[in-house]
Amino acid sequence: MADLTQPASIHWIDGSQAEYEFLCNQLLDAGTFLRLDEKKWPAVFYARSDPHDVARVEDRTFICSLSKDNAGPTNNWVDPTRCAAS
Repeated sequence: MADLTQPASIHWIDGSQAEYEFLCNQLLDAGTFLRLDEKKWPAVFYARSDPHDVARVEDRTFICSLSKDNAGPTNNWVDPTRCAAS
């Protein structure tokens, strides 16, 4: 798979404490993690995503199905005939 995708790097997960600390530090450096008060919440982080993350475009994401009920309560539904016309 690496030959096919040509990733910049590969990391094999080993589950060690050193790996945990390394990954947390990477997320801290990137600003994705914020360390909470160590006295109150040791080893606890606040995690946030990038504002440009695709998951934040819910208002432009639609489920096209014959029944609005099939889209689920938290999704935007559009009639499939309208989707095909777009």
